[in-house]
Amino acid sequence: MEKLLAFGTMFLVGIIFIVIGMSILLRRRNLRESGIKTNATVVAKTLKGRPTVEFQTEQGLMRARSLYSGTFTPYFKIESTVQIFYAKEKPKRIHIEGDNTPVFLGLLFVFMGIVLTAVSFIVNFAFE
Repeated sequence: MEKLLAFGTMFLVGIIFIVIGMSILLRRRNLRESGIKTNATVVAKTLKGRPTVEFQTEQGLMRARSLYSGTFTPYFKIESTVQIFYAKEKPKRIHIEGDNTPVFLGLLFVFMGIVLTAVSFIVNFAFE
């Protein structure tokens, strides 16, 4: 019973990681393929480096903060111009051109999910 619980938990967590990773990758791809491309101005940054950009939409001037920051985010200077993609129906959902953090995070989550699901099968079937 304990072995089945361990298998189920690891397998479920692995599947959740894969779903999260795929949703990050698909969100980026969808914004790049069907989002509206425009120029934006970096108006602020958080302590962790997440840029807030300001850009013009059909609804007027919009401000949005990038969801990602860290090592894989290009360095953004305040008042610099960047290209972004935004969703027409949700203009605060943006992707900054050149920001590869979503790719890294998405692939990391998918990889971790695959490892967890594989380990769950190894633990379940190897120790019978």
